[in-house]
This record gives sequence, structure tokens and C-alpha cells, in this order.
Amino acid sequence: MSRSTLRSIWSRARRRAGFARDTRGSAAVEFAFVAFPFLLMLFAVFEFAFTFFLMVTLDNATHDAARRIRTGDVQKTGMSEQAFNNMVCETVSFLVACDDHLYTDVRVYTDFDDVTDPNPVTGGEFDEDATQFEPGVQNDIVVVRTYYIWDVFFPTLGTNLANMNGNRRLIMSSAAFRNEPYKEE
Repeated sequence: MSRSTLRSIWSRARRRAGFARDTRGSAAVEFAFVAFPFLLMLFAVFEFAFTFFLMVTLDNATHDAARRIRTGDVQKTGMSEQAFNNMVCETVSFLVACDDHLYTDVRVYTDFDDVTDPNPVTGGEFDEDATQFEPGVQNDIVVVRTYYIWDVFFPTLGTNLANMNGNRRLIMSSAAFRNEPYKEE
């Protein structure tokens, strides 16, 4: 073997050894391995946090609106179902849009033992006709339910938050009470 061939082989071997010892860019490679799972976990945490925040906000809106029924304010003013729905929407509208997503169900029962939980979802779709608006009169037992149909942000993360067709989740809040003996005007 000639000297030039040996030098060439030796030169290539030194370059390979230098490349193997070179650690520049290793952080970028390690980040590339970790970035995808990290982002998936970050999006999943965001999804859960937003869902929880929406549930709490809907709960507050439901209880505030139910208080207006319990004290007779809704009955005295002759508030319509749409106006009641708008009242609930005012509380949650800073967070989500209410149009075609928010529904209310107000029912009167004769006894607390008679209270049932009607399921407004049939075949994975929300049945708007399953809701009603009956605020009752003095001393009636009333159950107020609010439903919000929320489009899941990241349905493919494996968090399985969707419980309706079309990657949507039905979020529900309810309040049960006996109407106060308010003065009718």
C-alpha cells in the first residue's frame, strides 16, 4: 500500500473519530426526541384544564340563574325560555360562544324522590326537543339543568373527552331546590 493511500485512510479515520466525539448539536437531537411527547402532554393538560374551567363556569352560571327562579324573579317578570338562556349565556360568554351550544332544561317535580335525570342525548346527538322550560310557582320543587355542547380541541390525543358524535362533549350542570314563598305581584 502506498503512503498516500495510508494517509488518506488515516485522515478519514481521524475525521470519523472526531465526528463521534463531537457533541455539538446533541441537545437539538435530544430535544427532537422529547418534543413530540412533551407537546402532546402539554396539549392534553390544556384540554383538561379548559374543560374543568368550563364546567366550573357553567356551574356558577346555572346556580346564579336558578336563584332567579327560586326567588320568583323569573316568574314575576314572565321571562321566556330564550331570555333565561341568554341570562345563563351572559356568564359563560367570556369563555365560549353560546349560539347553538347552550341549552337549558327547567322542570317541576312533585317530590324530591321523583326527580329523574332525563338523557337529552340519543344516538350521539343532542335532542333539543327533550328540554322544557317550566319554572313553577311558589313552593314547587324545580330542577334546573344547563347543557353545553363543547367541541373538543384535540380529539386525537387519546384523552377521550368526546362523549357525543363529531368529537363533541356534553357538559352539564344542575341545581335542585324548592321555590321560595315569594309574593306574586
